[in-house]
Amino acid sequence: GGVGLERRLLHLNENLFDDFCSFTVLGLAPSPDGRWLAAHTDKGQILLLCLQTGKRVRTLHGAAGDEYSRPVQTWHPGGRYIYASANDTPGLLVVWEVASERKVATLSGHKGLVRDLHSLPGASQHLLLSCGYDKTIRAWAASPDSLAAGAAGALESMRLG
Repeated sequence: GGVGLERRLLHLNENLFDDFCSFTVLGLAPSPDGRWLAAHTDKGQILLLCLQTGKRVRTLHGAAGDEYSRPVQTWHPGGRYIYASANDTPGLLVVWEVASERKVATLSGHKGLVRDLHSLPGASQHLLLSCGYDKTIRAWAASPDSLAAGAAGALESMRLG
C-alpha cells in the first residue's frame, strides 16, 4: 500500500518541447483553491503553473532576486492577487493582479529582507502578515477595492526581542 500520491510533470518553459531550463525555482506557493502553483525563480519572475495540465499559464515579472535569494510569496485568499518579496530592495513587497499579470502595488515598511509572508482572509478586508530580518512583524490591511486601486496600508508593526 502506497499513500496514493500521483507523480506529475510541470513544464517550467513556455514551449513544451524545450528541455533546457535557464533558471532555478526558489520558492513555491499553491493557490487557495489548489488549481495553480506560483513558482518564484532566480530570474526575477513568478511562473504560474496549472496543476491540472502541468502547463505554464502566466508569468509575473519584477520579483528580482538571484540564485542566493530566498524569496517568499503567498496568494490573496480569493486567488486574485499574489504577494511576493523583492530581494533586490530589502523590505519591499510586490502585489500582482494574477489575471492581468500587472503589478498593482508595492508595500514598503521592513528595513531588511522579508523572511516570511502569509495572507489571512477576512470579511470585508484581509490581513497580509510579514516578518523580516529587521526583527519586526507587520500586518497590512487591504480590501479588494483598495488593492485594485494600488493602495494598501500598514496597520501596525511589532518589534520582537
